[in-house]
Amino acid sequence: KKDMKKCDELIEKYISFASSISDNKDFTTMLENYVKLYTELSNTISKVLNYASLVLSVDTNNSEAQKNIEMSEEKYSRIAEPTAKIIKFIGDIENISRIIDGSKLLKEHEYFLTSIVEESKYMLSDKEEGIIAKMRTTGSSAWSKMKNLITSNLMVDIEEDDEVKQLPLTVVRNLAYHKAYEAELKAYPKVEEAVAAALNGIKGEVITVAALRGFESPLHETLIKSRMEKQTLDAMIAAMKESLPVFRKYLRRKAELLGYKNGLPFYELFAPIGNVEMAFDYEKGKNFVEENFRTFSDKLGDYARSAFEGKWIDVQPREGKVGGAFCSNLHSIGESRIMLNYGNTFSDVVTMAHELGHGYHGECLKNERFLNSDYPM
Repeated sequence: KKDMKKCDELIEKYISFASSISDNKDFTTMLENYVKLYTELSNTISKVLNYASLVLSVDTNNSEAQKNIEMSEEKYSRIAEPTAKIIKFIGDIENISRIIDGSKLLKEHEYFLTSIVEESKYMLSDKEEGIIAKMRTTGSSAWSKMKNLITSNLMVDIEEDDEVKQLPLTVVRNLAYHKAYEAELKAYPKVEEAVAAALNGIKGEVITVAALRGFESPLHETLIKSRMEKQTLDAMIAAMKESLPVFRKYLRRKAELLGYKNGLPFYELFAPIGNVEMAFDYEKGKNFVEENFRTFSDKLGDYARSAFEGKWIDVQPREGKVGGAFCSNLHSIGESRIMLNYGNTFSDVVTMAHELGHGYHGECLKNERFLNSDYPM
């Protein structure tokens, strides 16, 4: 609540700064003040937004979390118009590299500032950017929350011990390579129209806004935001395609060993070969990950232990929790939060290690300046 109040105070200060920016002829002082103010504002807004969205991700029925995220998103939308004004102003500064070289603070934020100059090419007017940000709260953001709410509460009929039970989709997904595969597919028609509407609403907005801002396509926008050349993406995809015959040969042979003809069914992709039974409950999985991390680096192993002991991980699947897994690096508190839907398989252990890897990336960045800690997907 204190941070929410602080957000309001900083937003008013930020709006005032943007409204007087054109009167400022001392570009060095202006840019230094902008970096300081935007750092404090971004740090505070990210903290309240992350808190609200993380709570909602593991409890989509939580009305308090829903209210908090809507309030946070409304606050965030208020900075779109002044941000557009500031970005356009910075984009028009001549010899900005010389100004940056003359200040220690600006030199530390050189990449951030030069990125703003590039971003300014695709900015709409202040008013238009403000309208898009406000409409997004009832557009793509609302569609996304609805999709999460629907899928996290979808119950699947599944037969266990000669009895039909209803289990949350997140639980059933962990059984996808067993008898639950068909049960999962049968459950989707209950929500397919709503999920399709959500996807259309989200991507419709993406296509529209990308065109308005002058991007050639949503892919063009994504490449720029990912700091990647099209040739790099094409080379990665070409390498994948060249390797596909090797994977197909392996899967055809696996199908033969399991007694199938004409290829391998999807639900057998990760089936074990032979009589190996490997179950990894969470305690065993944690120990396995930490031990193997330490074969590479004790710092990595120490990080994993900190995450386990600090209870930074939401582990088990349950009704109302979104599917999949993710890591959220929280630079504002120097920690991370990880969501899993752990199901006691080796695949779940690998997923846990993967997400802890993202968390360790955040750990390595926690002493960087806040504006220098952001990196693409």
